[in-house]
Amino acid sequence: MKQSFSLSAFVIVALLSFNSCLGDKGNITISYGTGTILCDTLSNTPYIRLDDIGLCLTGNGVPTLSDSIARAMVNYTVDWDNQSATAQATGIFEASLSNLSTWGINKISSMPSDFSFIKTDTMQGIARPFITYKTPLSPNMLTMNVRLFNSTSSLELIQKNRPADDYYIGQTNDTLIISYTTEEVTTEKRDSWYTFELPDYPSNISRIILIFKGINISGFTPVPNHDEAFGGYTYTLSTSFKNEQQQ
Repeated sequence: MKQSFSLSAFVIVALLSFNSCLGDKGNITISYGTGTILCDTLSNTPYIRLDDIGLCLTGNGVPTLSDSIARAMVNYTVDWDNQSATAQATGIFEASLSNLSTWGINKISSMPSDFSFIKTDTMQGIARPFITYKTPLSPNMLTMNVRLFNSTSSLELIQKNRPADDYYIGQTNDTLIISYTTEEVTTEKRDSWYTFELPDYPSNISRIILIFKGINISGFTPVPNHDEAFGGYTYTLSTSFKNEQQQ
């Protein structure tokens, strides 16, 4: 699951590169991106649904998941001139896949009664977190790539103040804490992808505020948070959650 820790490794919107050859054919897309691994139940075909553009790709190396979904990052090449009739009917297209990395989806945690953010450790790096919005097949998700010490560690996403109702009445934002703890500091570090399932937010939630500790921050500008109990950095993501009936 390792990735080079640079902004180029983190795809929020897949970049499309079209290569055309002489003649009538040559319609090829070469790109890379993050997405969600799902399975077409009718054909039992595992595929990756790319974030934002919604392109669904299948190919060698996509794992079959019996009762869950997962996340992935992949390089892909799609030859549009050599797609089967099945691909046209299902919208799941054959692709040549490489550098496929997969990881699971973690649940969000409630605030522990004895939690101390000040005592948590500092991530060695973090690349811009991004939200993937709910679909009929997948929940709201927060994905990020982080650099941690290469030792036993724990990374959690904690909801600071869980509301009493599911509609977040009177709220326009929700505050989440990225909590990192490690058993030892080492000279070796590892880069890992993490995805957390977010609550089923209603449309009145228009901002997600993240509180975290990190260095070597890539792709976004955090704001120092000087609150005594919640120091570190704050980052605000603008959102576009929809109510269930609008989906």
